[in-house]
Amino acid sequence: MLFVPDLGHPPLVTLVVSADYEAMSRSGAEFIMGAIRRVPDALVCLPTGSSPARAYELLAAHGRLEPELFGRVRWLKLDEWGGLPIDHPATCERYLLDRLMIPLEVPAARFFGWQSQPEAPSVQETLENALHTLLGSPTSVIGVGRTDTGVSAVGYV
Repeated sequence: MLFVPDLGHPPLVTLVVSADYEAMSRSGAEFIMGAIRRVPDALVCLPTGSSPARAYELLAAHGRLEPELFGRVRWLKLDEWGGLPIDHPATCERYLLDRLMIPLEVPAARFFGWQSQPEAPSVQETLENALHTLLGSPTSVIGVGRTDTGVSAVGYV
């Protein structure tokens, strides 16, 4: 079911209610593939966890059928666990590599992380450098977010 409130202008967000997890996952995978078809060099932002796991499985399976669809896409890892070395098997990096990047054969140059990493490009580093240039002084940007059950973003702003 698609719910779009009448706000007098195009919605910024569209809420899609699915019958179950499988339907949600299929809808999500189809949405991502549709966006990539419209913008072949899209930047796709990737959360981790159990919610997107099946959608990623469906994308990886589709990648075996239509590998050229994903040939120009850039992928951005949104999450990472603090305190774990990047090569630890429980990192978000490993999660995305195993579920999506390796199955889709994504080159390392098209897979980016938010947080600064040794010898790898990151959104955080790019943004900090741009702000340093703009403001004339070093700036630290920290990405903070939680999506655990019962956790609120209140207090992070």
